[in-house]
Amino acid sequence: MSQEIKAWKCENCGSAYMNKISADDCCKEFKNKVYHCKVCGVEVPEYRTICNTCLSKERYEKGTKFKYSEYKLEWLWDEDSDNYFSDIDAMDDYYSDRDLPLPKWCYGCDSILFSIDIDSALESASEEMYEDFDYGTDATDIEELYDFIKYWNEKQSAKSYGSNYGKIILLDE
Repeated sequence: MSQEIKAWKCENCGSAYMNKISADDCCKEFKNKVYHCKVCGVEVPEYRTICNTCLSKERYEKGTKFKYSEYKLEWLWDEDSDNYFSDIDAMDDYYSDRDLPLPKWCYGCDSILFSIDIDSALESASEEMYEDFDYGTDATDIEELYDFIKYWNEKQSAKSYGSNYGKIILLDE
């Protein structure tokens, strides 16, 4: 003969309780907790410790400053508009079209060459093999594959760009 036990579950953490009141009160302090920026005290989402404004100021203060005329890569990342721009003219057009002033600074970018990470590819392929498969010992001519991919990667010229929060590009020279 089996007995059924009725329990209530906390909607936040999943803990089980013998009564609904205890389940509802379980994580009450977490449900109602308001999180604040560690710098200025403004309210932030629970997964954040600093607001966007303070984070931007912190990055600006710590970043390496470049005049736009000295910046060689040209691609720019503008956090305010959440856009990449190929140069300052494209960025200026974007802001002009919206009747907004061009920011005084933005972030620089790093170029990312197209390449294949052979270790990741081999690990992914290994997941399809038997449990103890080790591509380093079980695959044939693995060094030949590494040499070929290294040679092939060196021939690639396609690029992408990613923001670098350590490069501050001064736009108001």
